[in-house]
Amino acid sequence: MTNALCSTSCGELSTLPTNYFNCITYTRKYDYKYFVLKKCDYQFTNILSPAEWTAAEASGDIITSPPGVLTLPTPEQTVIDIDGDTKVVADITYTINFITYQVSQGDNADCMFFKALYENASSYVLMWYDNISGDERWYIQDDWIDEIALGGTASVTGTSPGFKFSVTQIPHWQAGEANKGQWATQFQIEADGMLCYTHIPGAAAAIEAASLAS
Repeated sequence: MTNALCSTSCGELSTLPTNYFNCITYTRKYDYKYFVLKKCDYQFTNILSPAEWTAAEASGDIITSPPGVLTLPTPEQTVIDIDGDTKVVADITYTINFITYQVSQGDNADCMFFKALYENASSYVLMWYDNISGDERWYIQDDWIDEIALGGTASVTGTSPGFKFSVTQIPHWQAGEANKGQWATQFQIEADGMLCYTHIPGAAAAIEAASLAS
């Protein structure tokens, strides 16, 4: 199999960036606690502005999930043989599992949240982040990651930073550990390639604070 990066049969040669290894073994903890839903018709003017995230959460254009555990199993994919020499990965589907022990107290707000999520999923796009190390690694669409990396306006006209998604396991109440119940659901997104993250400092703190204040 010829590596697609080095293939001389078609396409242009690409250059990999310099190896990031710096003689220091550095590992990173893994902890996705929240997913974030953005209304399809809401457009960021500056995704790097914490104030804009706060305002969007307050207006209901962004909804933050209750804290829980979000996991991504190995993605499903199809490998296509282009010409007997070059193979490419296509039809990539990512599954996202979410469970939470967090419930409402004294009412059925937790049930109504997941019911509304299931019934209105097509009106939102999905994002998620990891902030266990304090550096806010956000998983969003590639064109937004590129815009941020290039130091642009941090807004991409006509596209959304979030991923279109389907609810592939209806939200449901199930038995957890220590005789505690938990909510569980599952999403699927389709992507053109590998999921990558970018740093959006202050966004997570802003929406979590706004969510708690609402």
